[in-house]
Amino acid sequence: MPQSNDVQVSVLMICYNHERYLSQAIESALSQQTSFPFEILIYDDKSTDSSRVLISRYQEQHPDIIKCIFPIENQFSKGKSPLCDFLIPAASGKYIAELECDDAWVGTNKLQTQFDYMESHTEVALCAHSAELYNDTTGKIDGIASGCARAMTFSTQDLIMRGGAALPTCSYFSRTSDMKNYLQWRPNNCPVGDWPMMLYLSTCGSVVCLPEVLGLYRVAVASSWTGWRSANADATAKFDKRMLGMIDELISKMPSEFHASLRAKQAEYFFDLAFRADVSVKKLEEELDYRLKVSSAQLLNLRIKLVIKRIVNALGLMPLVERMMILRASK
Repeated sequence: MPQSNDVQVSVLMICYNHERYLSQAIESALSQQTSFPFEILIYDDKSTDSSRVLISRYQEQHPDIIKCIFPIENQFSKGKSPLCDFLIPAASGKYIAELECDDAWVGTNKLQTQFDYMESHTEVALCAHSAELYNDTTGKIDGIASGCARAMTFSTQDLIMRGGAALPTCSYFSRTSDMKNYLQWRPNNCPVGDWPMMLYLSTCGSVVCLPEVLGLYRVAVASSWTGWRSANADATAKFDKRMLGMIDELISKMPSEFHASLRAKQAEYFFDLAFRADVSVKKLEEELDYRLKVSSAQLLNLRIKLVIKRIVNALGLMPLVERMMILRASK
């Protein structure tokens, strides 16, 4: 990497109890061969393992590249976003590349590939790429996330219906100016960060996924969001309720052409909440003063899925099915 103060890419890394994966993640970022200087900003949200010790060691070895952000207290539990409240404001590069500390990059040309693409395609707001799906439980590659034979464009409608699993977060590469504007646009109630961010960027320009496999995206990680969702039914019910509120905000912020699709997505979370809370749809509508605004065909489909989920849960198979669904959504 050229030695210069003119940073072109800010690599933003989020850590919480990721000591098992940290070295692989950091070294995959440090190994990038580029024609431009880049910085690595690592935020640790007061991990209770040895993550900070490892991060500090890497920072001491690479003081010109790695910068640490170590809050005194855990900020996620206080409703703060490590990415939006700390890392994006600190980014100084023209572009932002994201890498959570339980994932990694594959090869040494990931940053250069996306940098070159964005430089030559000024209409693109978010550049992603394919990634290996690494099963942390089995230690095997389960497939390829967002696999494609050639560069593929995702519309806003695509991203609404696919949700946060549309593109692996370790592949995000965007313009810092757009990301800092997103901080003013993002919903106040934001239980997830990737999905609303993708939707916003899709209104700034094109969202493109490159066919090159340049990342490793872990699934079945206990400390990850997917692992947390599979293991905590009550917390997931609260999450679903927050998602209903966030989608209300998205409807108020996004053009009217996307409102029907957002309401359809909202209905999915509503029915999942009915399942998690083990109440009838009618009772939940009364409790939340909520009215479903979807077609009769969509409503019938959701009711059938709810019945199936309750049967599967009664048979004790729901954890297995949910892991399979998460894996399928990532592909």
